[in-house]
Amino acid sequence: MVAPANAIVAGNGWRCRDGFELSDGECTALVVPANGFIRGNSWFCRDGWHRLKDRCVKTIIPANAVLKGDRWTCNPGYVKTADNICEQIQ
Repeated sequence: MVAPANAIVAGNGWRCRDGFELSDGECTALVVPANGFIRGNSWFCRDGWHRLKDRCVKTIIPANAVLKGDRWTCNPGYVKTADNICEQIQ
């Protein structure tokens, strides 16, 4: 079996090397945006950033909230409102 460039033989077939993705039968390099990183055959945004299409955008954290990965949650005693703020529970 002959694997294309940037691929390795795996079992009875082949797979793209880390940092590459399958596209039209070939392994092409992943395009990683600023504040992103490669894991295997995909890319992810660093903590404090979240994926929006093909880029990483800063996660806005409201008052009385804490960041957990690429999302935020309200502190104890607060609840998330429709306006994406943390309001104190009365």
